Amino acid sequence: MERNVKKRNAHNIYFGKDQTTGKSRHISEVASGAKCGCICAACGEPLEARKGSIRKHHFAHISNYECMYASEVAIYKVVADILNDTRGLVLPPITLSFPTWVHNDCLRESRKVEIEDINFSCEPLQYPPVLFVAISQKKLRILLEFENYYSQEDLVTFVNEARMGGYSSLLFHFPSIDDESFFMPEQLKSVLAAGVREQKWIRSELTDLWHDRFLSKAIQPAEWGSGYECPIHVGKYKGKYSARRIDCAHCHFNLAEPPSCLCLATSGIQGYKDFSETPSVLQKRIDDIRQKNDQEIEQREKREQLEKEQRAVFNAWKLQSIVSHEEFSQPQPAMVPLNSSRMIQCSYCGQLKPTDEFAAYGGSGAVTENICKICARKMT
Repeated sequence: MERNVKKRNAHNIYFGKDQTTGKSRHISEVASGAKCGCICAACGEPLEARKGSIRKHHFAHISNYECMYASEVAIYKVVADILNDTRGLVLPPITLSFPTWVHNDCLRESRKVEIEDINFSCEPLQYPPVLFVAISQKKLRILLEFENYYSQEDLVTFVNEARMGGYSSLLFHFPSIDDESFFMPEQLKSVLAAGVREQKWIRSELTDLWHDRFLSKAIQPAEWGSGYECPIHVGKYKGKYSARRIDCAHCHFNLAEPPSCLCLATSGIQGYKDFSETPSVLQKRIDDIRQKNDQEIEQREKREQLEKEQRAVFNAWKLQSIVSHEEFSQPQPAMVPLNSSRMIQCSYCGQLKPTDEFAAYGGSGAVTENICKICARKMT
């Protein structure tokens, strides 16, 4: 049996259940007072129609019994009656998603379906009531929410009940019951026929089926350590193609909630339609992705190597500048005039130049350094 999910609430009752036919009747359709011939859809107690000139027209329990969910259950009963009469329902798209996916995978587009059977029941003090429709011999539970009534914990409860019961569950988001204009019979018929109100799959059997199929193809990596050996070569570490946690956290092939990983890359599957592809097509896709990543890694390594070499040259130049500055600041030996035309190397700039371009030359075995004219000018 479905669990109660109740919070204290009270609103005007706009619909009563006809004692004779069992059909829902709007307050505008009945006579005033106890002559309305209606009972409460939630508790079964007699109602009276209060149609005065001050307050909004509404039903009330003759016994003044405080039935806290009478208004909500009455709307459920109206929806059940409308679906029973029209035998049709517009279902929203059914999608599949995983934490790292940017876009959902649409498993089935929105469609109008034929209702084969309807089952509505509500035990005393039960909320929400049970409203099931049968579509293609499968059960679908209809849940109504009135202005953010359910908490996340409530929704988890509905999901668990649906999985245990083996059925799908669909939530319709309605405004507050105080919005009287929305809960008119014709307005509700229009909403259900068009499917324009916000609808949300609480649980879809089709989604769960495909979810399990995807997980069956996924591989959980061993400890990352120096990096998971990535099938698509998303990165490289110490010469090995690998993936770090941060890489997996943004990868479409990861089905898990980051920082965990359930890798789908070895299969080549990216969407549910890929399950119908041949292994060769999927392998070609992986090979193409891997080749593209290899090219990007190679280009990145070349850029990093070039930057490394440029930094080495810059650091060497910077060190030489510091050394040169320190040498220039030391007392220099006496300069000896040059009279030779051979090529010698300047002790400061390191360039080979003819002797006539030098300001001083120590000669063979002398302590005087070789100083070209340009370096000599810098020292003066």
